[in-house]
Amino acid sequence: MAPHPPAKLGDAGHNTVPAASFVSLVPMAHLEVHDSMLRLSLSRLERLAGLHRDVEVPLAEVVEVHAVDDAWTALRGIRTPGTGIPRVLMIGTTRSKGRKDFCVVRGRGPAVVITLSGGEFSRLVVSDPEADRTATRLTSAIGS
Repeated sequence: MAPHPPAKLGDAGHNTVPAASFVSLVPMAHLEVHDSMLRLSLSRLERLAGLHRDVEVPLAEVVEVHAVDDAWTALRGIRTPGTGIPRVLMIGTTRSKGRKDFCVVRGRGPAVVITLSGGEFSRLVVSDPEADRTATRLTSAIGS
């Protein structure tokens, strides 16, 4: 029996991963509260794609936290710098009309939107499959 020829990258059914599936394999960014700081922790790949380190914001700068059903509807402006594939991945800074947001949006689905006052960013937009629960948790942390 003759051996199978080696599969080439891109051959149908061999060594190909759809972009949306690949995105789901990478660890997700997550929001956490420590003392009086809100931290957006990024995976190594997200740091590279977003051209940014983890984001830390004093809780005193958080104005509002809410969940949205579709993260893509919360995005505004032009991505610069960062990485974007429409409806698949948006990691990085967006700018519009004097505002600057930091976004980690992956695939379709819910996200947490955090409005900030002062500091480097106007908002953080972060994909989260449990966006409602995360928004409630963060709102409670801010109130305490």
